Amino acid sequence: MKKSITALILILTMVFSTATAFANSSDADMEDMSIKLQVAAMIASVDMDLLLSNASEGVIDYTVPIEVRESIVGSVDIVPISSTSKAAIEYEMNTTIQKVGEIVVNDDIATLYVAATGVKIDERSNSGTSSIWAWASVYWIDNFGVDNEFVGAQGTWSPGNTVISGRSVRYGKTDILGIGWSDDTTKYPTDNVAYYDSGLIGLTFKCQAKVTVVNIGTVTVTVCNSLFT
Repeated sequence: MKKSITALILILTMVFSTATAFANSSDADMEDMSIKLQVAAMIASVDMDLLLSNASEGVIDYTVPIEVRESIVGSVDIVPISSTSKAAIEYEMNTTIQKVGEIVVNDDIATLYVAATGVKIDERSNSGTSSIWAWASVYWIDNFGVDNEFVGAQGTWSPGNTVISGRSVRYGKTDILGIGWSDDTTKYPTDNVAYYDSGLIGLTFKCQAKVTVVNIGTVTVTVCNSLFT
């Protein structure tokens, strides 16, 4: 519940600031403001708990076209501390994609999607099992051609019975393979839910959510809409 409330506050802040800008804008800015208001309202309507659950379990929205579904790539990289064996670490990773809504401006219609990768990590020792959940999410508007719009990215962590620190969220445009970065930003949040607006224009986008977990190591979760899977 705390994750949903925090995310909702972030999105509502975006709605109110956009509405203020809309009231003071010129006619030339009206179209852009209309898009932002539609996007903000749609993101605010996303059931974040359900999205993260679907990402953890690999539940797919089959109303999303197959070519878009198959473009989503997720991964996790775990670097254990020296005192922890890789054999003691177990994880389950899945991805999901969801159609959030349709953006309408004049006679043009584009689709807003969200994709997320979720991972659960268990570290087993003589003293018991330590578990943590982590997610990386990207929101983008799928336009015709190569001019998609990267709306925003989010890193989310549920520490369970672990202690975490060193959170970071890296997000931006990638090369055509979805591997290298072409324009990216890294933020260092202190909360377990961190959403950031983007606005970049491009073809493929990526988000990496990284965290350090006591007695386990560093965990990096990645989601990307790549042309090649």
